[in-house]
Amino acid sequence: MSRKTPNPNSKMLSGAVVAGAGLGMPGVNPPPGMAAVLLYVPAGEISNKSPIDIQADLGLPWHAEGGDPIWFEDES
Repeated sequence: MSRKTPNPNSKMLSGAVVAGAGLGMPGVNPPPGMAAVLLYVPAGEISNKSPIDIQADLGLPWHAEGGDPIWFEDES
């Protein structure tokens, strides 16, 4: 399967602004070798959306603690 990562048509990313970035932020513990970027996205684009819907919009895999990133469509 071919994916566009990130999704060039993402409504969340097209309206996002960076709220913070770093090797760590309070309450955020990135996995080894990773850093964090906090995005603010339009509330209307995220409200009532499941993680599957959010992933489909963003075109990015979901973090899985202690494992490889997850693409929900691959899990079904």
